[in-house]
Amino acid sequence: MLSFKSDHPRHAFANIIRTALFRAFRYSSTLQEFNHERQYIQLILLYNDYPVRYIRHHFLNFFSHLSIGATYFAHIIQDEHEYLQLRHQVLAKVTPGEHARASRIASQIDQNKPLTTTDSLVKLEL
Repeated sequence: MLSFKSDHPRHAFANIIRTALFRAFRYSSTLQEFNHERQYIQLILLYNDYPVRYIRHHFLNFFSHLSIGATYFAHIIQDEHEYLQLRHQVLAKVTPGEHARASRIASQIDQNKPLTTTDSLVKLEL
């Protein structure tokens, strides 16, 4: 984790927080695991001299990006089922990188040219 006192551009620190939270959200299969990871991220940020107000601001930005408009995630989602529904909704969204990759692949496929694969599974998918 990058120290807040380092000489990096300010957007790098916000990106670190957002990336750490999104990674925790993506990899935590239960609400309890996510809350544990969220607390761990907060401690690591504090240890690396991030101001409390800065951490709180970027945590709130992250949760508002997830369509949660409250001050604390734990006050909104206390039910495991709600967490899993939200997680499924967020992970099902196509990211800009995935969209660009799919567009690039689609533009390279020549629709007039027959497939020359011997793999039956590939033929079934297309």
